[in-house]
Formats: sequence, structure tokens, C-alpha cells
Amino acid sequence: MNNGLFTYLAALLLFGSNGIIAAAIALPSSDIVLLRTFLGALSLVTILAITQRHKLQAPSRPREAAALLLSGAALGASWIFLFRAYQTIGVGVSSLLYYCGPIIVMALSPFIFGEKLTGSKIAGFIAVACGAFLIAAQGLGGNMPIAGIVCGIASAFCYALMVIASKGAPHIEGLENSALQLSAAFVTALVLTLVTQGAPSFFSPGIAAGIDWRAVAMLGVVNTGIGCLLYFSAVAKLPVQTVAVVGSGPAGLACAQQLTRAGHTVVVFERDDEVGGLMRYGIPNYRLPDSVLDDFQYRHLELKGIKVRPNTTIGKTLTIDDLFRDGYKSVFIGAA
Repeated sequence: MNNGLFTYLAALLLFGSNGIIAAAIALPSSDIVLLRTFLGALSLVTILAITQRHKLQAPSRPREAAALLLSGAALGASWIFLFRAYQTIGVGVSSLLYYCGPIIVMALSPFIFGEKLTGSKIAGFIAVACGAFLIAAQGLGGNMPIAGIVCGIASAFCYALMVIASKGAPHIEGLENSALQLSAAFVTALVLTLVTQGAPSFFSPGIAAGIDWRAVAMLGVVNTGIGCLLYFSAVAKLPVQTVAVVGSGPAGLACAQQLTRAGHTVVVFERDDEVGGLMRYGIPNYRLPDSVLDDFQYRHLELKGIKVRPNTTIGKTLTIDDLFRDGYKSVFIGAA
């Protein structure tokens, strides 16, 4: 199991206890989401301000920052729908519907990411779709409120949008990624709360006195702050259809460009400090200036989301088997 998948599963374990903790908080669903996103965002932004003030990537990558803001907005909306479903159809059914989100991403991946659907993935999609249909049919039969079913399904689609949008920010990672998305989720939750119910109910002294603030802190700081840090650190590393390109010479760079145009996620491994291979280290600088290659790297690699791992020799630092174990679906060898 690669580190990204392990971190992802740890985040899901935290998220899985959200409904249990939320059941101890006597507030409307939108107020619970508002508090959890505020506390989660506040804790991560505080840590970010202390530890990484001079290492932020978002200001220099506005497109990726916009993708994360969209992802965070979808996250906030998904939680609003999910917690409303918790209170109408229960934690179990709501969670089942919510976690149909990754299956929606899988179904859309051939069109968005260029991934091929295997027989096992199609079978899994059909199984989940049948389960969601049976849950919805049970609600239509009168055993569950229809509004709760609709909220559960809406939360799944927002979840899918969150995952898809977050893939548009490959260079903004870890704490900065999580803080930006949670801040956007808080703003979204605040706007939806003000539009749908007005001022949050916990501003009332009588209501505030009856709130279990320990459960609120647990849900906000641990389940939301730490949970999102783990989740967003992992989700960008989970491959949709990731290809490793070994060597950044003419063949490797051409391959990386074409694969990116086809919708694949590409990581280029280069044994030297800079990309270019023969073009940088074999052609005299007066014929092909390094500035041309630097500009190419910025315009055609970084801006298009192609990651480069310099000083990495395949065969010494990593082996081909290591790449496949790390989740790469294909490997192109364009180096001698």
C-alpha cells in the first residue's frame, strides 16, 4: 500500500466518525458545518502562518488556487447536504450515499482524465449504482424522507466535484492546500447559512449554553482540520491514470506533452538538476540558450501540471518496480 493510499484511508476513518460526533451537537446541520469549517480552517491557517509564511505557492499559481477554491466550495456544499441528510435519514444511509462520490469520479474519469475503465471498475460502479437505487427506492416507498435522500445524493455529486477540481492544483500541496480549501468551505457554508436561515442559531445565549462545545472542538479541529490535512495531502497523490516518464530529453518531453493533452497525469523523472537532457547538456549554450529551456519548462510543463522530479536516477534512487508499486499505470523510458 503506498503512502498516499494509507493517508487517504486514515482520513476516511476520521470522516467516518463525523456523524457520531455530530449527533451529540444540538444544532441545525448548517450551523454544525459552519462551526466545523471555521474551527478547521482557523487551526490550519494558524499553523500555516507560523510555519510556511514564505513558502506559499498559491500567489504565483492563480489557476491552481482557483481550482482549490472551487474544490473547497464544493466541499462546503457537500457537508451542508450531508449533515442535513444525517438528521433526516440517519448516519448510515447518508454515509452510503455520500461515498458514492468517488464512484461518480470513476465513471467520469474516461471523459475528464482519459482513463480507461476496466471490467472490475465497471462492476464496482454497477454495484454501487444499484445500491444507491435501492436506497432511493426505499425512500420513495415511504420509509425515509425524500428530502433526505435528495440531500444524500447531492452531497455525493458535490464530493465528486471536490475531487475533480482538486486535481487541478498539482503544485499546491499539504498544509497550504488544506487551509485554502477549508477556508473556501467555510465561506460557502457561511453564505448558504445566511441565505437559508439567517443568523446562526448558536449566537443565541440560550442555545449556546446547551451546546456540547467539546464535541464541536473535536469535530472542528480533529475531524475537520486534521482530517482534511490528511485527505487533501493524499488525494493529489492518488493516481487517476498516472504515467512516469523517465528522462527529460526530447523524447521524454514530447511524450509528457502528448500524454497531458490526452488527459493523463504525468511525472517526469530526471537524473540531473535541470530538464532538457541532450538539449541542455549536449548542445552548446550559444546555439540553444538555457533560458529557452527554462521558459519551456515553465510554459509547457509547470503551467500544464506536469511534475518534474530532478536528481532522481531510475535504477538507483528508484526502480521500475517501485514506480508501479507507487501507483503509476505506465512507464515511458526516454533515457539512455
